[in-house]
Amino acid sequence: NSSEPQQCSFNQSDGGESSAGIVYIADGNVRGDFSANVNGEQIISHVIVQGENSYVWSKDNQGVKMSFANLTADESQASSGEVNQNATYSCQSWDPDQSVFVPPSDVEFVDIGAGIQSGTGGTNSSAACAACNQLAEPDSSACREQFSC
Repeated sequence: NSSEPQQCSFNQSDGGESSAGIVYIADGNVRGDFSANVNGEQIISHVIVQGENSYVWSKDNQGVKMSFANLTADESQASSGEVNQNATYSCQSWDPDQSVFVPPSDVEFVDIGAGIQSGTGGTNSSAACAACNQLAEPDSSACREQFSC
């Protein structure tokens, strides 16, 4: 049953790089905790999607909050991407612990959704870029690329 709470994990190894993660899904909420080893550096990141808001953070107790409330249908379409054939996936049902969907209180989230949508529906790039600059790499680079900073 797709509405049943799920806990899914994955592991991937490709050459000298590896990644792993666990994703919790329940009652329309999603939480993901991920780690990657890239060029000998371990990168840990987290994401929570709660209703119309998403929270993304890594280290340094800083993160980004984004709202999907004002997105148009075109903007909200996510690319499905390709499933990595070198990864192993495992999903099982779980008894939801709603606390995993609560953003951590020790992380300072910059709300980039507050300044992104202008009156014409465009992107306020200075607000978005400023928020992207608060993130640790590689999240900062991905964010800047998303908003053409």
